[in-house]
Amino acid sequence: MRRITRRLPWKAWTGASIAIVVAGVILFGRAEDKNVSNPATWYGLGFAAMGGTILVTACVTLARRNWLSVAMFAVVAASAATLAVFIVTAPSTSRSCKNSGQPAAAGTYDCDTSYGLGAPLLVGVLSVPTAGIASAGKLVGDSYCFVRRRIDRKRLHPDEDV
Repeated sequence: MRRITRRLPWKAWTGASIAIVVAGVILFGRAEDKNVSNPATWYGLGFAAMGGTILVTACVTLARRNWLSVAMFAVVAASAATLAVFIVTAPSTSRSCKNSGQPAAAGTYDCDTSYGLGAPLLVGVLSVPTAGIASAGKLVGDSYCFVRRRIDRKRLHPDEDV
């Protein structure tokens, strides 16, 4: 296992995780703004931006890698998405809270962020679509590598039937 994790593209995955968190915080933050009339649009954009980032990162970093790498990347990306969701939904000013932005000391604090069990559960839930997107990215990357090898072989050996 240690040998596998040492060869993984952690720098690219860290960059993708940061992009996922930033996109999520910005777009989900807009969705949680109580002045926004249609928050679902902003949540949709947030998840679309995250999915696009995951797909592109998977295409680039998971081609010709094993499926354990896909699963590891899915957990990393799902953790970043969970962090973005919790950063935005935890403040008392969030649309998710029913306390009208009052501090906890006001006695009306009603915001269950569920950090205890919510975060691990959300990572688990988000890992399923993330793994699907990462798998699709891996397959696209593998296909690109296959086609590229065939083109290069044909270029090197034009008389050979490839």
